Amino acid sequence: MNSVLPAILTIVFAFSFTVFKQPLVAFFYLISVPVSSSLVFVFSKKMTARNKEYRNEIESLSANVIEMIQMIPITRAHGVEDVEVSKMNSRLEKVKSKGIRLEMIGAIFGASS
Repeated sequence: MNSVLPAILTIVFAFSFTVFKQPLVAFFYLISVPVSSSLVFVFSKKMTARNKEYRNEIESLSANVIEMIQMIPITRAHGVEDVEVSKMNSRLEKVKSKGIRLEMIGAIFGASS
């Protein structure tokens, strides 16, 4: 409600003022407002889904890092440090790719708005 009411009021006042001063430009508002609203609707679903994926990956990575730190002495004792480092690198790459996907959808939304 904190963002919806001010947005509606801004649109109403801007449209009213434009109709009063420049009726031809009001036609632009009639086209651009539904287009921008539909863009927000389409991108918000994708951004929410990608943000959820990214948060899940970050939580998983955090748990894996904590586990790896706790298991360092055992890992060294068994000589499997390289295996664990490669596992952690693959997890970091997965988080990186999810973050890039999230940033790309945000950038596309920003550019289209």
